[in-house]
Amino acid sequence: MNPPCDICGSESSFAFEKNDYKLYRCGKCAHLFVSPTPTSEEIEAVYKESYFHKTEGEGGLGYADYDTDKAGLASTFDKYLVELEKLAPGKKILDIGAATGFFLDRAKAKGWKTYGVEISRFGADESNRRGHETVCGIIEDVPGEARFDVITLWDVFEHMTDPKGAIEKAHTLLAPRGLVAINTVDSSSIPARLMGKKWHLVVPPEHLQYFSRESLKRAVEDAGFEVVTMHRITKRFSLAYIFTILYRWQHLSLWRKLAEFSRRSILQKTHVPLQTFDNLYILGRKRE
Repeated sequence: MNPPCDICGSESSFAFEKNDYKLYRCGKCAHLFVSPTPTSEEIEAVYKESYFHKTEGEGGLGYADYDTDKAGLASTFDKYLVELEKLAPGKKILDIGAATGFFLDRAKAKGWKTYGVEISRFGADESNRRGHETVCGIIEDVPGEARFDVITLWDVFEHMTDPKGAIEKAHTLLAPRGLVAINTVDSSSIPARLMGKKWHLVVPPEHLQYFSRESLKRAVEDAGFEVVTMHRITKRFSLAYIFTILYRWQHLSLWRKLAEFSRRSILQKTHVPLQTFDNLYILGRKRE
């Protein structure tokens, strides 16, 4: 018997297998998800220090260097913060999947009170070192009495074993009229539909949830939010990150060598804007 959808609970059908994990697609909201979910040991093995920073020749999931790879998103994060400040009831922000605290650095510089949650001990320790009160764990580990004006989930919703539970928890942690901001992968996009299991964002056990426009909107609304805006976004990527993604996708040694060269040379600070049409942004406001 096929598992029910992680978002709407409807019947699913087997889609394909990737990296020895089975993926199913919901017949109602088109959500694509991994089932059964990886064990806690498998998940912990993903988010080690090497996920955020790799030595030369080291492959696997994650980033060549997290802060360098994310530097291209600084201007994007700043734009988000301007928008959030205009709409939020206050400036207390919680970043889920805070990693090393890169986004929270941007927020703190603009006067926000910064908090984080990060599953990786390495990432959580670094975020705390930078002055952000960060819990090592998942959103469910945040005390229930905490109240935030904004909760952000940047490139983390697709990593969660229980996204429905996470967004419901976010609702309880927000102050009245608080905001939740999410960007995540779009499995309903043309690239995703054309490439199927070869889509470069299908990387279990790192990515476990692949949202369609419908399933993302449903997850947010069902948790008690009204959608303020929802659209696709353009991102900026370091050359090392782009070549690393190409290497994972095609397994050509050329891409790995170019990734290492880019990381070691002056090119490490070069970031390229890309509209891949397979990333979604949604902003929700807590309903009264």
